[in-house]
Amino acid sequence: MLAGCLLAALWLEPVLRVGVLRQWRRLLLTLLPVVLVFGCWDLAAVAAGHWHYDWAQLVGVRLPGGLPLEELLFFIVIPVCAILGFEAVRKVLGRRVLGRRVLGRRVLGRRVLGWGAPHRRAASEDRCGR
Repeated sequence: MLAGCLLAALWLEPVLRVGVLRQWRRLLLTLLPVVLVFGCWDLAAVAAGHWHYDWAQLVGVRLPGGLPLEELLFFIVIPVCAILGFEAVRKVLGRRVLGRRVLGRRVLGRRVLGWGAPHRRAASEDRCGR
């Protein structure tokens, strides 16, 4: 299932050139808190008896603390797919979601850069100011 999600999203990198995998340090800094927080959350839930794993349906590889390998992969693959999808939508729509203009009006007075190429200010923006 995770492999299918990854295959469904990975084509966005070379075809649309979203730049997510090219900026691997930024991706790792994004994934690190997700893996740490949700990994600890799962370990705490299992220890408290609120959650359990059916080991008969898993590969059987247990990480330190008893976390199954599939759970760690889930915390990596799903955010990567979400980021790839988000950046692909931004690329196709041609606008910055949290950028200077959304629906033709100013939302924020400063630039917010995404994973792709840096934003270049248009000549009209230079003349008109911020």
